[in-house]
Amino acid sequence: MSEFQCANCTSPISGSEQSCPQCGYPQQGTREEQIRFNTKLLKIKDLVEESDKAVKGIMSFAIIFLLMAFIVFLFSLLFNENHFQNAVTYIFCGVAYFFLHRLGKRSSYLMAILALLFYLGHTIFEFSNGMFLKSPVELDKSFTETRGTALFFALIPMAYLLFRMALMIVLAKYLFTEFRLMRGGKIAKYASNAYKTADN
Repeated sequence: MSEFQCANCTSPISGSEQSCPQCGYPQQGTREEQIRFNTKLLKIKDLVEESDKAVKGIMSFAIIFLLMAFIVFLFSLLFNENHFQNAVTYIFCGVAYFFLHRLGKRSSYLMAILALLFYLGHTIFEFSNGMFLKSPVELDKSFTETRGTALFFALIPMAYLLFRMALMIVLAKYLFTEFRLMRGGKIAKYASNAYKTADN
């Protein structure tokens, strides 16, 4: 039986096979089917790139939470304020997102699910412990007597709220992207492997 190369991925394919077993390209299909495949492949490649950005994005969340922990810890020491529980919580979140980032290199779909669940979990914890929607640093009144500093520290809770809302939206988008990739079948698996090979 004669063998050919797939027109898309160059994998060996027998003349009797209708589509490539590796990427799903309709080798024996019509011109319209091949065009639809190429169009779908381009969309899948965009999703794969978004998925790769999602894995890198989780690392940025880890850095942000660790930076917040450092700031809260520093202010607690400088102004003799007890916000160490907040600092420890942010450290825990940062470390957790770091390990989720490592997991994402193996399974971005599982990373997206666990990251969103973890986000909901530590949000509930912060809310139940009176940490949510508060400034990460609450200084005493003597430090916030002037109008400028008072305004600055009044904006901190708002900025923190916007950060948390953005985090939730981004994590939901990550999960939606991974769900679409899961539905892509052979073509998505091929595109993911090709992207990882090219990236390495």
